[in-house]
Formats: sequence, C-alpha cells, structure tokens
Amino acid sequence: MLQFNCDFEGEKMDKNISRLLISICLLIVMFNAFIVINIVKKNNNLLNEKQNIFKNSFNAVSHIDETDALEIFYGQLTAYGADCYGCSGITASGYDIRNGNIYYEDKEYGKVRVVASDRNYKFGTIVRISNLKFYDEPIIAIVLDRGFLIKGDIMDLAFDTVKNPDVKNLGREKNAKFEILRYGW
Repeated sequence: MLQFNCDFEGEKMDKNISRLLISICLLIVMFNAFIVINIVKKNNNLLNEKQNIFKNSFNAVSHIDETDALEIFYGQLTAYGADCYGCSGITASGYDIRNGNIYYEDKEYGKVRVVASDRNYKFGTIVRISNLKFYDEPIIAIVLDRGFLIKGDIMDLAFDTVKNPDVKNLGREKNAKFEILRYGW
C-alpha cells in the first residue's frame, strides 16, 4: 500500500487527504495522456486521409499510359489557396474551392485536383502533372480556373488556404511535365 508523508505548514497531512491528492494527480495525468493520444490519433487519421485521397486519385487513372497524352510540354507549376489575395474562393468556371473543396469529381477520370491555367486550355481540360520534387506520384488535375499571372506554360494548383504549408513547399516547380489527356468540355 502506498503511503506518503507530506508536511503542510509543519503538520502531517491525514492519510486520506494524501490519498485524495494522489488520486487527483493520477486523474490529471491520465486525462492529459488521453488528450495527447487523441490529438495524435486525429493527426494520424488526417494524414492517412490525405494519403488515401492522393492514392485514390492516382489509382483511378493509373491505367493511363503516356501514349494517351494529346499534348506534352514542360513548364512551371505554382500553388495558390482559395483565400489568396484577390481570390474569392470561386474559380473562373464557377466551381467553389472554399472549405477544402480542391478536388473535382470527373465522370471519366474520377477525383482530380483543381488547377488554373492559361486560356489556351478550356475548362474541363484534364492534365497529368509529373516530374515534381514535392510529389512522388503524378497529379491528375482539371482546369477550372484562370489567373492573371497564369500565362503560357504555367499552371497553378489549388489548395485549401495560402496558409497550407504545401503551398510554400511546392513553391514554383520549374521543370514540371504537363500531359494533356483531354481538351475541355
């Protein structure tokens, strides 16, 4: 049996009070451990969810062969958030990318990322983006947005917010490979 002798202002504390204080301390420690465990589980679940979304979007189009590309070019891939300066969160095509809605469900290609491109590519154009330092697997994206700085061989990948660390991590990929798989709607 645990026994603690604690002095409080020079007097011995009653054993029952000592036990009560020990029990309270143990409950506090257990409660804090419970909170930490749940935070770790939540973060792991979010990470797994992001990985599954990425894998599912890749697997849905993994059957696509390089010879299926209608056009191939190299250019720059940048990133933007739905809340960027001058952005409303509604793409030029009218698609709402606010609240983390940066994927589009395409009838033919499944779940694909939203990307902004030059006016040379109509809305609904499907592009496979690869040769990236930040992503190991190709990204399948759909053109649903424009940008006044998005000209020529530049495409801009949509993110939930400019505060997303991936926006800064992606930065400006200068030798991205763009394969057009479908031209517009």
